[in-house]
Amino acid sequence: MMKTESLRNFGILAHIDAGKTTLSECILYLTGAESRMGAVDIGTAAMDWHSEERERGITISAAVAHCPWRDHRLQFVDTPGHVDFAAEVRRSLQVLDGAVVVIDALEGVQAQTYSVVRQAQDHQLPLLFVFNKMDRECAEFRSSCVLAARQLDVDIVPLQLAYFDDNHFCGIIDLLSMKLVEWNPLDDCADCTVLPIPESLVERADDAHHQLCSKVAELSELYENHYLEHSTLSTQMLQDGIAQAVKQRKWYPALACSALQRVGGQQVLDAVIDYFPSPAEGIPVNLHDSQTGKDAVIDPDDDESIVYVFKVERIAKRDVSYVRLFCGGLASGQQLYLERTGEQFTVEDCFTILADDLQSKATFVNGSLFVIKTDIELQSGDTLRSTMQRGAVEPESLSSPVMSMRVEPPSDEQRDELIAHCKWLCRSDPSLALQCDDGQIVLQGQGQLHLEITAKQLGDICDFAVHIGGVMIEQYESIRGSHSLQIDYSHFDDTHNHITIEVELSPADHHGVILRFSPLLSQFDELLLDSIYSGTAFDGWVGPDGFRLRALSARVTKLTIAENAHDTDDLLLAALHSCITQLLSKHGVTQKPFFRTMKDAVVMYQSNRRQGDAHVKTR
Repeated sequence: MMKTESLRNFGILAHIDAGKTTLSECILYLTGAESRMGAVDIGTAAMDWHSEERERGITISAAVAHCPWRDHRLQFVDTPGHVDFAAEVRRSLQVLDGAVVVIDALEGVQAQTYSVVRQAQDHQLPLLFVFNKMDRECAEFRSSCVLAARQLDVDIVPLQLAYFDDNHFCGIIDLLSMKLVEWNPLDDCADCTVLPIPESLVERADDAHHQLCSKVAELSELYENHYLEHSTLSTQMLQDGIAQAVKQRKWYPALACSALQRVGGQQVLDAVIDYFPSPAEGIPVNLHDSQTGKDAVIDPDDDESIVYVFKVERIAKRDVSYVRLFCGGLASGQQLYLERTGEQFTVEDCFTILADDLQSKATFVNGSLFVIKTDIELQSGDTLRSTMQRGAVEPESLSSPVMSMRVEPPSDEQRDELIAHCKWLCRSDPSLALQCDDGQIVLQGQGQLHLEITAKQLGDICDFAVHIGGVMIEQYESIRGSHSLQIDYSHFDDTHNHITIEVELSPADHHGVILRFSPLLSQFDELLLDSIYSGTAFDGWVGPDGFRLRALSARVTKLTIAENAHDTDDLLLAALHSCITQLLSKHGVTQKPFFRTMKDAVVMYQSNRRQGDAHVKTR
C-alpha cells in the first residue's frame, strides 16, 4: 500500500487558454496513465470529459486524476480557468498541498492568473510556476519570470534556461545539474537526452547557476558558508534548499515548458515530487464546532477517519462524492457519521479516479484524494467522521450569485420533477442557488456562461422539454454600515409567548445571511442552530423591497425569553426576521452585484531572439 509520505496532492491553476488542461494531458501521457495524449481543441482531452467541455474546448468542472511517477503517487486536480467557475477552483484548493500555476509565456499574467495566485496564497499553498507555450514565436522565459514576479508581487526564481535551436524551443539547461536536457522533435519528443552544455552557452549558464546558488544560500547559514567556501552548491543542496523555500513559501521556482510538444513535462513532474510537501507535511487543517465556536487542529496521525467532501458528481448514472482523507484510513463497507446531521451511513464503495473513469479500490490512506459511493445524499462541504463528534472542516464561503435564469416545465405535472433536478444541480455545484417563490423556479449563478451551461445540463437530465428564460442580473437587499436594534416580539400578542432580542447587522462578503456564533443561543435545538449558523434557516427571506437578502452578517447581542414561552424555535426565527427587516427598512440598500473587471496587459517582445535564454545556431 502506498504510504502517505509518497503522495503528492496538487492542483493545476491558470487563466483560460494558458494550456492548463494540455499540461494535464501531458502529465497523464508521460506517467503512462494514458496511452495517448488528448487534445483540447478536437475534444479528445481525457480531463475534459463533460460533453459541454468537449464542445466548447474549455474546462468547466474540476477533474481529478491519479498517476505514478518515481515511486510516488501524484493526485492532481485540473481546475477551470474561466471566471464564471472560480468557485470550483476555491473548493478544490481546500484539499490540495500545492499548486502548479501555468502562465502563457507569450501572453504573460492575465486576469485569472491574479485571482488563482491570490486564492492559493490565501490557502497558504506552496506554488510552482510553469511558463507554458514556449514553442510560440517570441515566447521568452527569463523575462517572463521577471515580469510575472513584478505583476503578481511574488518572488519567482528560474531553475532553468530555455534552450532554442534555430529559434525552435527544444530543451532546457538545468541550473541544478548544469546539464542540457534536449528533446528530439523527430521522435515526437517522446524522450529526452541529457548532454553537456554547449561551449557557447557555458558562461551564460554559469551566471544563472550562481544566481540560483546565491538565492539558496540566503536560506541558512549552512548553505551560505558552503557557497562562500566553494563558490557553488551541490545538486542535493540546491534541491533541499528549493524544497525548503517552497514549503515555507519564501519564494517560488519557475520552469519552462511546451506541454503541447511535451518538452519540459518530465521536469514539472520531478519538481512536484522534489519540492511540494506530502500530506504528512501539509498545512494544518482546522475543525470548527458551529455550536461552541471553537476550533481544533486535525492531527494527521490520529486513528480517527476524517473525510472532507469537496465535490459531488454524477458519473455513469451513479451519484458519487469526491473526498480528501485528512487523517486515519478508509475502506469500502466502513461506517461513518455525517457531522452536519449526526446520521450514520455506510461507504458502499471507494474508487480511484481519472476524469470519469472509476476503478474500485478497497482501502485508502491518510492524504488520499478519491471517490466514494454512499447510501445517503452528501453535498459539497460535508465532513464525515468515524466517531460521532462535533467539528467540521469549514467549507469555502460562496460568492453571491450575480445573474438569474427562470426555468419552466411543460406542465404542472413535471414541476416537482424539475425542482428535484434543479436541487441536484445545486447540490453538485454550490455556487448555484435555487429559488421557488410565487410559482416561479429561478436558478441563480455566477455569470452568463455559468447559467448557459447549467441550462444545457438541466436539459440533458430531464426527459421533458424545459423552457429556459433569459439571463438577468440579480438584485438583492443588504445593509450599509453596521447597525443594532432591540425589539420585543410576541406571537399574536400573546404576552406569555414573548422574546426580547437585540441584533447587530453588518455587510459581509458571502451569499445569503450568516449568523455569527452567539453563546446566547446555546439553549436551542442543535438542528435549528446548525441551520441558523449555516444560513439555510434564512433561505427564502426577502427584505422590505421584496428582494432576497444577501451579503449580511448578523450577531445576537441580547436575548431574553419569557419563562412560560412555547414553540421557542419558531419564536426565535420570527423575532430574528422581524428585527432584520426593521433594520433593513431604516438602513438597507437594494443593489446589483458588483463586477470587478481587470484589463489584460499583453507584452509583446519585438525580437526574433529570446533575450536571456540559450540559443545555438545549427550549422
